[in-house]
Amino acid sequence: MNGTVRLLLCAALIGSLMILIILFTAPTGAGADLIVSQDGNGDYSTIREAIENATEGDTIRVWEGEYNERVVVSKTLTLIGNGSDSTVIDWNGTASLVIINADWVNFTGFGIRGHFIQWASGIEITSDHTMISENSVSNLTKGIILNGAKDTIISHNEVWDIDPGFGYVSDAIYLWGADRNLIANNYLHHAKRGIYVHTYSDDTIILNNTVEHMELNGIQSGQHCVRISNNSCRYCGAYGLTYRSGSTMIDNNTFTNNHDGVSISSGDNLLFENNTCADNTNDGLTFDSGGNGRYFNNVITNNTRGVNATDRTGRNEFQYNQIYGNSKYGFDKDGPGDINATHNWWGDPTGPKHWSNWEAFGDNVSDNVVFDPWLTEFDDGDQGNLNGDDGGGSGPGKIFMGVLVIILIAGVGGYILSEERERKEPTKNDKSKTDEK
Repeated sequence: MNGTVRLLLCAALIGSLMILIILFTAPTGAGADLIVSQDGNGDYSTIREAIENATEGDTIRVWEGEYNERVVVSKTLTLIGNGSDSTVIDWNGTASLVIINADWVNFTGFGIRGHFIQWASGIEITSDHTMISENSVSNLTKGIILNGAKDTIISHNEVWDIDPGFGYVSDAIYLWGADRNLIANNYLHHAKRGIYVHTYSDDTIILNNTVEHMELNGIQSGQHCVRISNNSCRYCGAYGLTYRSGSTMIDNNTFTNNHDGVSISSGDNLLFENNTCADNTNDGLTFDSGGNGRYFNNVITNNTRGVNATDRTGRNEFQYNQIYGNSKYGFDKDGPGDINATHNWWGDPTGPKHWSNWEAFGDNVSDNVVFDPWLTEFDDGDQGNLNGDDGGGSGPGKIFMGVLVIILIAGVGGYILSEERERKEPTKNDKSKTDEK
């Protein structure tokens, strides 16, 4: 399990570095407060005027109203709206309604409304160290674009109705050439894709997002060292998640009611753990991988095929999962070479149904799936407390999932961030068909 430990340490290091960059190197000093109000009671009546007259470090507070203007933030400023339902930026143009090209900008509390005009996007960020939070973005071709942006946080936004109907693939959140960014706690719905991590965008963390009703994929990434954790992807017309790289940790997500749950390719040094792939029309999990992915403690149920694998090398491990209630196959292995799928629960103590285990009542498995020994019971209350006893073997072992303690000191202040989670391994017995003889 050394590869798994290395992967976890890599994920923790990426998270640590990103937090360190965002918090520790933040600029200090407080500027003036400028008020924008359309009723004449503020310092300015338009956001553009306030930005033009502001000094680096100022805060611009924008009161309730509909502001029919394009906003370009070219200074280090904080812009605060009066809430996304109250302070609305509405501009009828073909470019980005809000563009941020200065570092260290905070932009929060606005409603960004387009008119379904081709090429129009909501917020485009081309600079670094930006915070985009608590905004709503709708009626556009793309929602939020990170174009070469680094060390940026996109958090607690709602992005919806991102599809002008021109045959253009529209994304709620889109990353291009953007490294070390955090996409967290957003609600994304009714677009073609939810989150698209495109070319040259590495070290992204995608955390705690709800993505639903996408025409294509909920989350799509082809870049390495991406952490995808605690997201819910549902009602997507293609995949809840499609991932095309390695060195990745995908954990504690739910992929439900999509056409397909998850598709993974080239999953070298990949950890796929504690996810739920359920109630998808076709496959719960598909992987076509020449790598050494590890798939542990997942629930894969009520799909047509639970797992559809084309494994070219046989170095992937698929253990301690619950695979049951899938109508056609629990595990379908296409192509030559065996895959290790031992120590799984197949929905019945008799194990999976196969010509070599024809009296079983569990899910069907195809040839080239090594399923013996299997688990004969599973405790839904604590899926980690299971143990495979196959005459001397043991489970993957007790793995410390990560301890992250960062002490950040700026002047006389400091930040202490800690995260500790331990993965517990099986303690109950399993029994194989061979053991029963």
